[in-house]
Amino acid sequence: MLIMGVASSLVWGITIDGQFGDWTDAVEFAMPAEVTAQVGSLYAVVNTLGVTHDKSYLYFRLKFKKARPFSDGTQSDWQDNFWSNMRYIILDVNGDAKPDYYTNQISRPGVGVNRTYVVKYTDEGPSTYLWYEGHPKWRGGPQGHYSPDGKQLEMRVPIAPLHLEGPTIGIQVQMSLRDGIEGTNQWTNDHYPSSHNFFWYSLASAARIDPSEGSRAVSVTMVPTQMPPVIDGNIDDSAWHGKPVLTDFVRNRGDEPAPVQTEVHITYDSDNLYLAIYAHEPDMENLKTEAIEAESKRVWGDDCIELFIDYHNDEQSFFHLGVTAAGKLAAQLGVAKGGSSRAATDVEPVAETAYEYHERGWSIEIALPFANMGVSPVAGEVWGLNICRGRPGANEYSSWAGVQGRFAQPAEFGDAIFPSASSLRVASRGLVARQGNSRQANAVSGSYTAANNAELRVAAVVRKDQKEIFGDSEIWQAPAGQRIEFLLPYIVTGDNQVVTFRIWADEELLYENDLPAIETEFARVWQTDDPLYAELMGDAGPGMAAHGVLYWGHDLVNYRLGPVCLKYAPPYVLEESYRNAARRKLRYLDGGSYIGADNFEARHYSKKHGVQFVFRGSLRSGAEGKPRDKGNFTYVIDYENQEVYLDGLEQYVTRWPDYIWGVMTGDEFHEKDMPRGLRFHYDDDPYPFMRQVDKEVKEEFGYDKWGIPTSLADKNPFRWIAYRRWYNDRFARFQKRIYQTVKAIDPEVYVIGPDPVAQI
Repeated sequence: MLIMGVASSLVWGITIDGQFGDWTDAVEFAMPAEVTAQVGSLYAVVNTLGVTHDKSYLYFRLKFKKARPFSDGTQSDWQDNFWSNMRYIILDVNGDAKPDYYTNQISRPGVGVNRTYVVKYTDEGPSTYLWYEGHPKWRGGPQGHYSPDGKQLEMRVPIAPLHLEGPTIGIQVQMSLRDGIEGTNQWTNDHYPSSHNFFWYSLASAARIDPSEGSRAVSVTMVPTQMPPVIDGNIDDSAWHGKPVLTDFVRNRGDEPAPVQTEVHITYDSDNLYLAIYAHEPDMENLKTEAIEAESKRVWGDDCIELFIDYHNDEQSFFHLGVTAAGKLAAQLGVAKGGSSRAATDVEPVAETAYEYHERGWSIEIALPFANMGVSPVAGEVWGLNICRGRPGANEYSSWAGVQGRFAQPAEFGDAIFPSASSLRVASRGLVARQGNSRQANAVSGSYTAANNAELRVAAVVRKDQKEIFGDSEIWQAPAGQRIEFLLPYIVTGDNQVVTFRIWADEELLYENDLPAIETEFARVWQTDDPLYAELMGDAGPGMAAHGVLYWGHDLVNYRLGPVCLKYAPPYVLEESYRNAARRKLRYLDGGSYIGADNFEARHYSKKHGVQFVFRGSLRSGAEGKPRDKGNFTYVIDYENQEVYLDGLEQYVTRWPDYIWGVMTGDEFHEKDMPRGLRFHYDDDPYPFMRQVDKEVKEEFGYDKWGIPTSLADKNPFRWIAYRRWYNDRFARFQKRIYQTVKAIDPEVYVIGPDPVAQI
């Protein structure tokens, strides 16, 4: 690890006023030239990022290439037409190279340009965390201020509510704006990552951390197995004897050896890749294994092994498998596109796993069919490979290849070499995709050393439905004992094509393999000819199409609006969105901020176009003194909290009758609320209401024996069944009261139940 620019002392109390005389000893990061050259507006060009901190705050300073338009003649247009022109600081606070928070400098009509708030990323998506008005617990919340000339911006974020989990934070800059003054008036979302995805700042030494460039040059020569290992979690199987072991895992920040190491045995046969992994773990009691089969996204946040395979070795595409310490699986197909950009789509993995727990570690065996990737290795090939490990409880992320920053960087993977009896090395098969035709990304390449003078012929044929679409070959002269290199481009013109590669030395066929063309852009919309789908969604009904269409109100969600409009071209003029909703009989969901706070002039457009809202009760409803989580959510089913919920519901429906079409209990109400009471009870101070719940569960549903689960990790099914039955009973009663409350105010208002997911 290389520490650069250590500050002589930390700053204390920078004043956020747009004056910069109190900035001393700050670390400064220069923006990569390749990023600044591609930004969408001159106003989005950031030259440098300054970072420093004191005991209470993180401070950030941005220097822009061009002043923001603050003159009387331009600023009103900028604010009135493009209120969400924003500057972001994105923070990774736990070391996993993924965003945890962002702080947003925003201009709003009637409010001004110097407003900052902090958003927290969660499994459910981003949510506002700290407003610029401050916070009852952290007085003097986030602040931001531009310089008088508009060419600099300083921001501060309170440290305490970020729950920093290590001595290092990762930082990115993002600019999201529409330049309707000098630019194209198109939405741009320009990211400024470092070459390793985040700039890194050491809180311990007030310094920047510069990792060495690239990952370690690691490789493994694969040794096939004659007898498949028994997948039982016990890695003493004789099939592993004499097979390569991957060791010396390196942290993803600073090139340091991982404090807790991992060993990976690896082998293969014609059908499967086999791995036997021993993960040392000094803190087995806090092993995180929350993922279940129906929620594969949670796999990535558990104690987890992540396997990356670039089976083309094109340094762009990869198969990504996640396996938790409890054997739960998730997988993706991904394509890296440079910088921090990548595209990925979830796939359903097929693999056999088994695990064992030990006193100071855990082991897992995996049999991964090559069918997951649509291709098996052939002698002479090189595949890209990396095996990574996440220890979320210790904020420790490491890998065999020593990739710095995010794991999904195929250009930094190690090599898995499948040896050949000849000296042929097929280093890369190319991207094998239509988008790879440019820049020779579609090209087979490698090397060969002939024992005697030989003629090496390399051929690539692209077919679809057995019809040849493209074919080419080239000959290289290979003098005896001299290593030659070859590269043959080919062209993929569409989907469902197969590329066949063949290589001969004189008349001897040294190599042959078929590779299906891959997708590099993953669709967000699918079309199906299934008749049931047509009945449900077709023009005639009898399904939902008879009453409207499904539509997400991106026009009311500012952080999604720009990207969605650019990708799908829906109406991005707010009034046109309301016209569209009225024409299709759509109802916007209102959590209390649209009609009540009149965000985006909701009342005006609602009345003008006849668009009504569905109000959702608040999961933050809570009586005084009741516990709340970090998102300010309560255990709503608590009888006292129910009263607060119903009171807020009654007030809202009574106050805004002209705008409300229906009332919805909540989004995934059970799934979010049911474990929350247990979490309050066991993770914090004992929750008195849960003692009452325990008594009621035993008496009514537990046969006077089974009460509430003894912890969130309780494996006793009878306690969970009894608790869930109690909860569903109380919720049914609660839902009845919601119905009665709403109908007493207006019998014409619809009452809709919760939107559940599979775990109930």
